[in-house]
Amino acid sequence: MQIIIKDEPDARRDIIKSAIIRKIDDHYGTLSKGQKAIADELIKKDKHFVYLNIEDLSSDLGVSTASLSRFIKKIGYENYSSFKRDMQADQQKDLDPSMKMKTFLSGFESDDDNIKSQILKDIDVMSSFMQSLDMESVKEAVLKISRAKSIVIAGLGISKSLVYFYDFRLQRMGIKTKCLINGGTEFIEALSTLTDEDLIIVISFKREYKEMVLSLKYARENGVESIALTENEQGNITKYADTVLHVTRGPDHALNSLSVPMSLSNALLLESASRRKEVIYEHMNKIKNLNEDYFKMEE
Repeated sequence: MQIIIKDEPDARRDIIKSAIIRKIDDHYGTLSKGQKAIADELIKKDKHFVYLNIEDLSSDLGVSTASLSRFIKKIGYENYSSFKRDMQADQQKDLDPSMKMKTFLSGFESDDDNIKSQILKDIDVMSSFMQSLDMESVKEAVLKISRAKSIVIAGLGISKSLVYFYDFRLQRMGIKTKCLINGGTEFIEALSTLTDEDLIIVISFKREYKEMVLSLKYARENGVESIALTENEQGNITKYADTVLHVTRGPDHALNSLSVPMSLSNALLLESASRRKEVIYEHMNKIKNLNEDYFKMEE
């Protein structure tokens, strides 16, 4: 049977066409050559600019702030603030689970080969990720984890699944762990117990929960080492973490896959474990002895 899959950018435009792209489309014919170059670049990368001020965005685009301001007004915005509000609103649409599901379901018709198709998409995302993997940051993270005695792992939403994975693996390595997976007051009270003897690992993808930003800010202010696993190359997670591991879960508008962050986390923890073999052997012997005592009690 044939798989019917729409081209993803077209599928996205059918459902959640960006407010900024709509304005660019409406005014494109009236733009100067330089303004069209700005428009083309924004269409390619609009979600990456959501955290930037006008000076930083101008620098990324290779134009002056005056040129960018003229472009913004030309496509119908009063000022940069109103332009940025639309960028942020577009990102929230991309993060909306119900919108992602609609995009996903509109993209293909039911078929026996869809499972294989999704796996192949994950492989493509993984291959692309490998080309941009920052090994220096990975080495920093391995060093921090391998020498840690106590690790706090924080994550909300879908990130909780990786928190549980880290918790299981780190305990097997003989490392004391604490998981911060509930927001609000409970999170704040647990965060207040963080000390400079801890390492905190924060897992936060596109959506920057306030709790995750607060935990990294608090860690920095109190001399606690930190590692962040994130999709945001700009933003407060990257700003406050000591070591940042940038990952991807695929296109913003798609139902996200955890294949890349899970694979990186697995490799990261295995490499960290290889650097503390004696401690792990001793810890596993403790587990073995406890298991023997446990089963004797059942007899």
